[in-house]
Amino acid sequence: CAGTSNQTLRRQYDPDLEDLEIAKRDAIKRHEDFNLTLLQLDTSLDSYVLHLSRRGVASQDTKVQQLDRLIRQKVNGGFPPGSNSEQLIAAASDSEDPRRQGIALAALGFSSAENIMPIILQGAQLDDPFLVDRAVLGLAILKDPRTPPGLIAAIAEDADYHEYGRVQAAWALYVLQESSLHADQITPVWVRILENDDNQHPAIVSTAIRGMGYARDAANAELVMKYLSHPVARVRFNATIALGRMNAQQAYEALIGRLEPAETVQNVRLGARKALQALAGGVDRGYDPAQWRIEFERRNQKAQQKAKLKSSQKAQPEPDK
Repeated sequence: CAGTSNQTLRRQYDPDLEDLEIAKRDAIKRHEDFNLTLLQLDTSLDSYVLHLSRRGVASQDTKVQQLDRLIRQKVNGGFPPGSNSEQLIAAASDSEDPRRQGIALAALGFSSAENIMPIILQGAQLDDPFLVDRAVLGLAILKDPRTPPGLIAAIAEDADYHEYGRVQAAWALYVLQESSLHADQITPVWVRILENDDNQHPAIVSTAIRGMGYARDAANAELVMKYLSHPVARVRFNATIALGRMNAQQAYEALIGRLEPAETVQNVRLGARKALQALAGGVDRGYDPAQWRIEFERRNQKAQQKAKLKSSQKAQPEPDK
């Protein structure tokens, strides 16, 4: 030992080994950082869905906007910039950890990376309902116009699928309807749901009615009109709004019925009044059923007179040239 120099005991410097050690430490840190990111995203997503379900109140709308910005920053951030999105894409296809995979499928709906929709869509075709629900949420948030509606519609109409998943799928389909390149495939889904409403969750029925209103096709007015007497007030309210948007002139008497004393929910009465106002071209007779009937009788008489005049003009022979 006395004859051994310190030089022989000293570890020789190897730049390649040092670079390898640094890379390992960086990889471990990125892994730990990403796990923390997933935890934060999971919590934020749960909060986002909760506040989203309460939209319509100013404070809830503000919270949704705040969470939307927060989640987008987290999803599209990281070091280097965009690395979180890359890791989420990898996690979305990793079946080893379903919890991580589910978080990734939902969070990618906030991603600004290109061609994300097919990745989330694959998750919606898995066998695990938890992953399917997360993927459907991601697709609704992403709002890619190319998203095929068939898969989501099948979930919404599947009587054997769990109720929460069906409610969410119907909502996702409605959200996509606003920008979908396949909107013509969505309206028939609402028609089927409303024609087969036995044991349907009221939230699914409400969403289908809203979708019919968005399509603005008065040809389906009769189907919506029957929901003006639904036992759930929210369904009745959405039916009034939809009929106004559809310009369903044939529904005016049924809508006036929602102003009668038998309707005790003020929101439904307000919806009926707004719908009647839309049908009357902006005229407002308040909550007075008698005045509304007079208004529409007068409008119908004018329409009939105009039609007769037009018909008589067509029947007159043309003068000789």
